[in-house]
Amino acid sequence: MKNIIIKYSIVFFSFLFLISGSLFAREEMSLCGVWKFALERDYKSYDSWTEGFEFGRDVTVPHTWNVEDKTERIFGKAWYEKRTIVPENWKGKHVRLCFDAVYRDVVVWVNGKQAGTHSGSGFTEFSFDISRLLKYGKENRITVSVDNSFSEHALPYKAKFDWPNDGGIIRPVKLLALEKPAVRSAFVRYDIDFSNSSADMDIEVRSWNPEIKELSYDVIIKEWKSQNTIFEKTFEASIKNGISRLNFRLDSVKLWHFDTPHLYTLEIKSVQKGRVSDSYTTRFGIRKVEIKGDTLLLNNEPVRLPGIEYMPGSYPEFGMAEPLWVMEKAVEQIKDLNCVLTRCHWQYDKRYFDLLDEKGILVQEEIPWWQAPGNLTPELEDLAKKQIDEMIERDFNHPSIISWGVSNEVFYNTDKDIYRRLIRHAKDYNSGRFVTVVSNEIFDRLENDESLLGDIPTWNDYTGTWHGKSREETPDKLALINNRAL
Repeated sequence: MKNIIIKYSIVFFSFLFLISGSLFAREEMSLCGVWKFALERDYKSYDSWTEGFEFGRDVTVPHTWNVEDKTERIFGKAWYEKRTIVPENWKGKHVRLCFDAVYRDVVVWVNGKQAGTHSGSGFTEFSFDISRLLKYGKENRITVSVDNSFSEHALPYKAKFDWPNDGGIIRPVKLLALEKPAVRSAFVRYDIDFSNSSADMDIEVRSWNPEIKELSYDVIIKEWKSQNTIFEKTFEASIKNGISRLNFRLDSVKLWHFDTPHLYTLEIKSVQKGRVSDSYTTRFGIRKVEIKGDTLLLNNEPVRLPGIEYMPGSYPEFGMAEPLWVMEKAVEQIKDLNCVLTRCHWQYDKRYFDLLDEKGILVQEEIPWWQAPGNLTPELEDLAKKQIDEMIERDFNHPSIISWGVSNEVFYNTDKDIYRRLIRHAKDYNSGRFVTVVSNEIFDRLENDESLLGDIPTWNDYTGTWHGKSREETPDKLALINNRAL
C-alpha cells in the first residue's frame, strides 16, 4: 500500500489523440452539424425508422434533447438521421463510422442495414466498420437510435447518480477512411534515466489488420509546440495478433510538469513494399509519478496537490453536449486557481484531457460505478471491464492522467474480489498509472474500506456536511486515516 492520501472536496464548479494523416491515405469527414431528430414517443405509430423519416426537426450534433424546452425530463428512445455523400475514391478502403460518445444505448444503421450496437456505456468512444454498407459517390443514410432510459444494465446504474442523464449524440462523430494496412492505436511507454535526461521508449503499435505479419514503420517524433523533429527512424516490425513493439532511446528529453508541460507528437507511417499506406499521430508527454512514504513525487520532486473538480453538464444551454470553448474556460479557471489536480467522475470528452495536458494539470479518470449497485452482477462486472478498456485505450498517452478509478463511494460491497479483479484488469495495461477505489467513509471503516485495496487511499471529504458537525473535525479524521495507511 502506498501511504498517501488524496482528499477530494465537493466543489460544484461544475487517448489517444488522433490527427488525420491526410497527406497519405487517412482521411476524415466530420458528421457534426445538422441531423434530423425525433423522439420516438411523438411518432409511436411509425415503424420504419431505419428506412428514413422526413418528419421531426433539424438539430445540431453534438446534441442532447434534455436541455430543451418541454423535453428536459424525457428519458427514452430518440432517433437521429444524417444523409451524406461518401467520396467515390473511398471505395476499397476501410471506412469506419466513429462516435466520440453517444448517451447511452445505441443501435446504428447505414442505408437500412444494421452496422452495430453499443450499450451500457454512454461516455466512451466506439466505431464500426461500414465499408460494405456504403454507396460510394452517392448519398448515404445514417440512422441512429439512442435510448437513455434508466437501466439496471448500465453504468451509471438506474437513477443512482448525481449528474445529468442527458441523452443524444453528445460528442463529435465522423467518418474515417483508411487504406490497408493501417494503425489502430499506439501506446507510448518509457523509462526515464534522470542522470542523463534520456528515455528508453517502448511503443506498442496496434494494427487494424492483424492478418499482416510483417511491416515497416517510419517513426517520427517532434516537439509539439516547436514542431522540431527530435527522432526519426524506420523499423522492420513483426506483428503478432495485430501488435508490434518498437524500442529505441530518446536523448535530451524535456519532461512534462505542471509548470512546464512539454509535449511530443509521435507519427507512425505504415510502409508496405515501399508504399506509405497510413499515417497515424498521437501526442504524449514524458514524466514520472510515484509515491514514497506519504509523499507524491513528480519527476522526483515532492509536490503539493491543491485541486478542484469540474463536472460537465453544468452549463444549462449545452448540458453534456458541451462545445470545446466551455471545456477551455473550465480548464483556464482551474489553472488560474493554481490547482495542479482535478478529477473526472466518468470518462470525459477526450478534448478535455488534451487541454489538461497542455496546461499541466494532473487528473484521475474514473468509470461511472457510483454508489450503486453494491455488488456487480457478472454482466455488470464485464461491462465495468469493458468501460475500463475503452477508457484506457482511448486515454493511454495523456501525461495528465496519473490514476484510473474503478469505482466511487461504493461502500456497501461485500465482495472485495470484484474490486481486486477490476484493479488487476486496469493494471494489466501496464500504463504506469495508479489504480484507485474512491471512498467516503474510510475513517469509520479503517479495517475494511474498499479504498485500501487500491494504490492510494482516497476519500471524498464531506466533513461538516454529511459527516460530522464541523470542518474542524477534518484534521482528526485525516490523522486516523494516515495512521491506518502507515
